[in-house]
Amino acid sequence: MDFGRRYTSLAKKVTAYMSEREELLREAEALERDDLAMQRDVDAHNAAVEKERNAALSRMETLNKEVAALRKELHALQQKAANADDYARYPRPSRPEGYYSESNADASRIGAFYGPDGQITSERPHVHVIHSEAEGRVIFVVTQSDGTHTATEYLPISASGTEVRGLTLRLCGQLDAVR
Repeated sequence: MDFGRRYTSLAKKVTAYMSEREELLREAEALERDDLAMQRDVDAHNAAVEKERNAALSRMETLNKEVAALRKELHALQQKAANADDYARYPRPSRPEGYYSESNADASRIGAFYGPDGQITSERPHVHVIHSEAEGRVIFVVTQSDGTHTATEYLPISASGTEVRGLTLRLCGQLDAVR
């Protein structure tokens, strides 16, 4: 009898172990399925990240080319500005559009006001320098503090920047002192 009880006890233990083993196998299979699903998600995410990375690298390469072109253009403009006189650097008056008594609608007329110190100004007294493509000349009008025009001179439109600047400075010397 002792053998029968022992056999029954062992049979129950074996059955319990077998049940536990089956349960563990099911859990292992479920974990493996979850692991495969997660790996697919990770692979999909990595593929999306790689695609975005490649797009970003392509965009960065394009931007680098644009920046290089802009730097080249800036360098050329800086070289041009370094060789330009004040009139070329500041070709338009500093006052807002429509401020002047003369119409600014004519794009062939470019003007600037120069004060007694020879620098661009928006105040009186000033020398108004007007490049008029339509008239084919550069017009210089001296305006005193009270608004009177005391002199008008002309240069051909083909005059050099040095000639224009020289006449501008000479006429600035005729301006009365600011009161």
